Amino acid sequence: MIRYLLVFAALGLLFWAIWSLKNEFLSKKLKGVLSLFLLLFLAFAYFYQSSFDDKSEKNMQILNAFKQGKVIKCGDFNVTNDRFNYEFGTACFVAKRNISELNGVIIEISKCKYD
Repeated sequence: MIRYLLVFAALGLLFWAIWSLKNEFLSKKLKGVLSLFLLLFLAFAYFYQSSFDDKSEKNMQILNAFKQGKVIKCGDFNVTNDRFNYEFGTACFVAKRNISELNGVIIEISKCKYD
C-alpha cells in the first residue's frame, strides 16, 4: 500500500514539474504530448507487470504442487517429482536420467497446468 502511495506521489511530482515549466521553455502542446506519452508508458508498464505477476503466481503454484509430489499435466506428459527434476535456471522440467522412456524430455513450466 505504501509503495503505491509513493509511486503516485512521485508521478504527481513529475507531472507537476512538467506543467510548472514556463511556456517559453515548453509549450502547452508539448507538455500535453509529454504527459500523454508518460501516461501511455506507465499504463504499458502496469499491464506488463501485472501479466508477469500472474505468470509468476501460476508457476509458483505449479512448482509447489510438483514439490508436494502431485501430478502436473504438461501437454502429453504427466509430470511428477519421481520422474522429473525441476531446473530453476531454465524454468523447465527435465526427465531423470534413470527413466529411459523419457530420455531427453524437457518441458517448459509455462506449458503446464495444475488444477
